Amino acid sequence: MAVVHGKNYVAIAGVDTNIATMQTDVDALISSIVPAMKLASTTEDLNQAAASYDLLTGTDVDVVLCSLTLRNASVDCSDDSGGFTGISIQTDDVTPAVIISQTDGVIANLTSESAIAWEGGSAGIYIKVGTKIQLTIYGAASDAACVVDIVAVYRSTGDGSGSLA
Repeated sequence: MAVVHGKNYVAIAGVDTNIATMQTDVDALISSIVPAMKLASTTEDLNQAAASYDLLTGTDVDVVLCSLTLRNASVDCSDDSGGFTGISIQTDDVTPAVIISQTDGVIANLTSESAIAWEGGSAGIYIKVGTKIQLTIYGAASDAACVVDIVAVYRSTGDGSGSLA
């Protein structure tokens, strides 16, 4: 028994250890409820035939796409004269979830070092295992190599093992 400020207290062995264990348990619980954000990135050259090209695919466990950014490299695609009119990014679902619309991906927005970003808000887009995120090129191939970087921010559902690859 200890006396502090005139009051008797009983020392409880292991309280510090129990508090540390409880903090670890709380941290694990929070991580299981709100999985950590993850990043996936890829590149695509817009100097290809007008068609849809696979960028990323949901693997292992379903994920929620939170944001996606397309960044043009140092090539100005907006001055293209070869029939290229722009891009869009969407899922390959029967009813696609549009991430970057053809209006946002119009050629005029693809200037040197430009970025087009999409933010999913509180809901995001649910990506099932096997669902693909695709980039569609409209018109024709760009008249020169025009490599863009695509970065997706997502979180896994379930046990946290899901990914976009």
